[in-house]
Amino acid sequence: MEKFPIERERNGTTMLLCVKCSMAITLLDCKKPSAEEREKFEEEGKQFADSWVKLLNEPEACRLYCSLYSSSKCGCIQSYVNGTLALTRKRKNSHSISESGQSDASETVSVNTEPSEQSEPSDRMKYLVSLLKQSQAIKEKLQKKRSFTDEEVNSFNKSLDQFVLSNRVKLMNLGICERGCQRVLCYSNNFLRKKTASYSQARLQKTKLATRLANCIDLQELHKMKCCEKECCLVTANSLDKLKEWREQSQVSQNDMWKVIAEMFGSKCEFYLQ
Repeated sequence: MEKFPIERERNGTTMLLCVKCSMAITLLDCKKPSAEEREKFEEEGKQFADSWVKLLNEPEACRLYCSLYSSSKCGCIQSYVNGTLALTRKRKNSHSISESGQSDASETVSVNTEPSEQSEPSDRMKYLVSLLKQSQAIKEKLQKKRSFTDEEVNSFNKSLDQFVLSNRVKLMNLGICERGCQRVLCYSNNFLRKKTASYSQARLQKTKLATRLANCIDLQELHKMKCCEKECCLVTANSLDKLKEWREQSQVSQNDMWKVIAEMFGSKCEFYLQ
C-alpha cells in the first residue's frame, strides 16, 4: 500500500512526516499548562460570563463558560456564543447517537429552537440560558419531592433524564465539550453512568450486524475528521488496510472485539499502524 506523508504545521513551518514522527511531534506539543495559566483562563471565563450577566440581566448566565484547559484551551461555550467555534469541532458522527437520545425525549419535553449560524451572540447566549433555566426548574421540583406522590416523583425523574440526554446531544453537535454541557444542563458524571430504569433508550440496544455496519463511518473519509488535540484521525490515511482488518475482526465475536480494542489503545498501536 502506498504511504502518504502527513502534513504538520509547527513554528510556522509545514513539514511532511511519517506516522511515527507525526505522533511524536504531537505528543511534544501537548504540554500540560501550569497552575497560573489555568487560573488565568478560569478568570477570563468568569469575566466573559459576568459581562453577559450584566447585558442580559440574567444571573444564571454566570455559569455559562468553559474553563477546560488540558493540553490546549477549550473555551467552547465562549467560542460558540461569539460565533468563532470552528466547524471541525462539530461532531460529524453523532447522527447515530441522536437517534436514540431524541426519539423518546420529544414526546414529553419541550425542545428549544436552536439558533442559526447567522444569529447574534445574544441569541446564542439566550438559548443556553433557557436550557439552564429549564434544567434548574426540573431539579427544584425534585427537591420538593416530599410534597409529591411516588408517581409524580418518577415523572419528574423521567423528565430530567430525557431533557438532559436529548439536549446534551444537541450541544455536542454544536461543538460544545462534555464539561461545557455539564455547565449548561447542570448534571454530573454520576448522572451519565447511572442505570436509570425510567429511560430505557439510555442503555445499549442490540442491533443487527448490517445495521451496525451501515452506521459506521467510511474509513476513507476518517482522516478528514477532527478527533482531539493529538489529531489521531490523520494517521489513518496510511493505515486503511489495518483499519479494515480491525473492523472485520471486531464483528466476529466479543473476544475478538476486545482484542481489537487492546491493540488500538495499547502502547504498540504505532507498530500496528506502520
